[in-house]
Amino acid sequence: MEQVLKKFYSSFDNLDYNGMISCYHPEAQFSDPAFGTLNYDDIRLMWQMLCTSQSKENFKVNYYNINCVSNSCSADWKAIYLLSKTSKRVHNSIHSIFVFKDGLIYRQKDDFNLYHWAKQALGLKGVLLGWTPYFQRQLQERTISMLSRYKLKTINTQNAG
Repeated sequence: MEQVLKKFYSSFDNLDYNGMISCYHPEAQFSDPAFGTLNYDDIRLMWQMLCTSQSKENFKVNYYNINCVSNSCSADWKAIYLLSKTSKRVHNSIHSIFVFKDGLIYRQKDDFNLYHWAKQALGLKGVLLGWTPYFQRQLQERTISMLSRYKLKTINTQNAG
């Protein structure tokens, strides 16, 4: 399990979404404060969308504290990147909990301080609204909408080729 997580985070650091996706079980679920809960197909699209929106020179993932017991692991990691919409630099510290099935990630729950993220990513708007439940709902609606648009774009690109 630890090797799977090392591959996952190393792939993420290299913006290799295919490497990341290969670490997931086909029945996987993912959840975090920004995207809510996603199934396997949406997990694939999320990582593809996030990786292709970044450039290697403005992106870094550091992982540490991988601890595994039975079929579960936890890890801490930090993502440092430019948010494409605002061009603001974000240093996001995340704690992840994983459950494994058949040697692959079956459940992943990422947790981070949404207010801290909002202050960095959105500036004054994040300072004023980032702590509210309204903000979290709006953020999840926007991220799901972005994911839906990305899915349509991906389907249209595949059909055109």
